Amino acid sequence: MQVDIIDSCENVILNLAIGQNIFIREFTNSITGIKNIAFEFGNTGKDYDETLVYLRFKHTVSNSAWYSNGFFITAVLQEETTRFAYMNEGYLQGVPYDSLPYFQTIRLSCFKNDVDSEIDSETYTQTSGNRVTLFPILTPIIKYLFYTLDEFTYQRLIRLSLHEIVYIDKYKSSDKLQVTKGERIPETNIFDCNFDVNLTEDYFDEGYQLFKILDVVARSPIDKSKHHLSGFNKVFTLNFNKEIALESGITAKLYENNVLVSTITPTISTPTVLRLDFSAYTFIDANYTIEIAPNMVYSSLTLFPEYWKGFAYGDWTTEITEVPFCILPTLVSVTRNVDDSLTYVWDNNGFSYGSGTAMLQISIDGGTTYNSIEYANPDDLIWTTDPQAIAHGTPIKYRVELFGNGCINQKSNIITTTF
Repeated sequence: MQVDIIDSCENVILNLAIGQNIFIREFTNSITGIKNIAFEFGNTGKDYDETLVYLRFKHTVSNSAWYSNGFFITAVLQEETTRFAYMNEGYLQGVPYDSLPYFQTIRLSCFKNDVDSEIDSETYTQTSGNRVTLFPILTPIIKYLFYTLDEFTYQRLIRLSLHEIVYIDKYKSSDKLQVTKGERIPETNIFDCNFDVNLTEDYFDEGYQLFKILDVVARSPIDKSKHHLSGFNKVFTLNFNKEIALESGITAKLYENNVLVSTITPTISTPTVLRLDFSAYTFIDANYTIEIAPNMVYSSLTLFPEYWKGFAYGDWTTEITEVPFCILPTLVSVTRNVDDSLTYVWDNNGFSYGSGTAMLQISIDGGTTYNSIEYANPDDLIWTTDPQAIAHGTPIKYRVELFGNGCINQKSNIITTTF
């Protein structure tokens, strides 16, 4: 799929990179069975003024193309526009909100024009003839105005007003929009329009829903992990969810027991990996934390600079010790596959065994003896063996036994089942 912003003549104005500056979720409509997409993209960093643009979704194999409705990408006269965010509790107008619970958003050329109030109360007349008002309830009303409105925009306004949840400039509407359409302007297809609404104090900034901001998805060593000094890897890495670039002057600071001991310049080892090489520093038995200033790493493919928030002091810590310590692994599951191979899944519970050995073991005599049927790296955490010549229905006990990083004979829990 290729996504472009185009003009009315299908000239490409801007290409959007899927997974970098536009995010798409494919789904099958639960009512119609038709395949649909939901999409969201971020700031383009450019203002196209009064140029009407469209999104074109083009299939790169079949060459089929789908187009969005026209819209503007501009800040011109933004003060005369209003942003609507709306959704429903269930299926409505072709959208299965029950399985796709996202707000739709649109900004229309209308603005807050006036205010009013409604007073609801009960009255009664005394025997003296005086009229008395009880329990007055004041409802503030906001009046919005469209100077001009075409049929398409009017229909969008009516459709969004049917939704159960509507936010107008981030404030929730307490009831349906009261829309009043004026007369059509002679010899045109436009007319004036206004609507009244009561807005509550319920404030909501929906932010991004599909669009993923630049962030770390994996780090080595793991935060709050514990390691032996012997064999500790002094090269730290951060894996990001997008391709990255670096601002000049970026540094990574290493603190040892709360004292700054080393400052280095990180580098990019692969498009999405930041490399922090502390090989020149001699680590000791201590607690360490890494600090990286905000706004020094940014996404290299987004349309508008998107910066990472960085790591403040204490956000990324690790402990190194010379004292032997070991953490028993947890055997999560063992699955017999169609070809009678076995897939072991285990968890090291935050401990790194380095380049040790994982023995995948079974017992067919009720646990008296265990035989190692295959070997793996302890940090692989999942491994599939060769097919096993064991009769189906045989009672089996499974476990893993790990060696490495100063630890030996680290036996997991036992899983008992039949082959």
